[in-house]
Amino acid sequence: MKQRWLSLLFALGALLLFYVLFIGSPTGLNDQVARPTASSTDANGYAGARAWLVQQGVAVRSLRERYTALGSQNLAPAGNLLLVTLPGVERFQSEEFASLEQWVRAGNTLVVLAALVDTPAWAVGRTSAVLAETESLSSLEFESPDVRDSRVTSNDGIDIAMRSNGSHPLTSGDRSLLVRSTAPPRLWFLRTPNDSFALALASEEQTHEGVLFIRLLGNGRIVVSTAASLFANDTIGRADNARLLANLVANDVGPAGTVLFDDLRQGVAASYDTVQFWRDARLHWTFAVVVCAWLLWVIGGTRLVVPRRTDAAPSPAALIAAAGGMLSARLRPAVAAREMYAQFLQRTAAGSGIVQPLTDERSTEVWNWLERQRSVSQHDRAQLKDWFRATQSGQRVPLVKLHNLFLRIDRQLAK
Repeated sequence: MKQRWLSLLFALGALLLFYVLFIGSPTGLNDQVARPTASSTDANGYAGARAWLVQQGVAVRSLRERYTALGSQNLAPAGNLLLVTLPGVERFQSEEFASLEQWVRAGNTLVVLAALVDTPAWAVGRTSAVLAETESLSSLEFESPDVRDSRVTSNDGIDIAMRSNGSHPLTSGDRSLLVRSTAPPRLWFLRTPNDSFALALASEEQTHEGVLFIRLLGNGRIVVSTAASLFANDTIGRADNARLLANLVANDVGPAGTVLFDDLRQGVAASYDTVQFWRDARLHWTFAVVVCAWLLWVIGGTRLVVPRRTDAAPSPAALIAAAGGMLSARLRPAVAAREMYAQFLQRTAAGSGIVQPLTDERSTEVWNWLERQRSVSQHDRAQLKDWFRATQSGQRVPLVKLHNLFLRIDRQLAK
């Protein structure tokens, strides 16, 4: 029964491990909060921005494939704009960065909306993830002098205001920007690598540190906002957020260009082709490996014939234990105790030189001889006499303790 419970416990553990590795959400992901996708009408979504773009005659598409597929999306070679919001659900693959860089250098624009300064409800506790992803996408590095916990401090949210720096086509007419956060603004410093240059277009009002940056890359450019919810449904209509989006489209989207929302990063993937699934060579190799492993296990790891059972001859100890068990089941304790006393007295008489066989008179001599032996403790002698009287009257005595008492007295007499 114990082995069955252990098997059940390990099976549940394996099931839990499988769920965490292959099904469970990434660390810190809040599944109860809506993700910022192009079709989401929740406060975090971009349905409002998408509707406005469509109304203005701008081509809009939800990107649900990896960046390695940007070349096969039937897009114009240049004049496209890609909006990616971080942190995401789907992790980046290393080969995506090279494809994305090539796409931007061809004359396209990448807009990275990273939850660094603000803390939307869907990004709580994921600062390290968004920082690493932002630096990988933009080649710009950020560091914080005060690393603080991203705990939710207000159910109503906190407004984080930003001001534009000087004059730039992207911030033309933008005097202020505003986002909603669940925690106070966090301070981040831009650390520009030696081979990169970034221009700060806007700064946070309290810290006066940059929050909106632009970096040229080939014929394209990368725009990084350390506030992720600039264009969300509940904030795009506040301050000059909508004008910033309009400036991005006016300056970066060409006549045949398309605005892409990276919804794959937020867990919205393109539907999988079942025909392609069954034609996938990796599936065939997986089946082949499983079948080969099963055949090896059946042929080499199992016995096809149940071995015949051969009973081994019992050992001397097993025979003694069996005989003792049989006698103990049929012999009364009082009778067994009297027999044990008789053997003890005979053994003691032989050691003291008293002539055998023992009679009642000679048994008395043995008891008197024991009384004169100072090596035997007084307590053991008293216990020996008490149990002897109980045995003679037919009372039950503890046989194991009586046996140990005999052994102890024998050792005392041998000294």
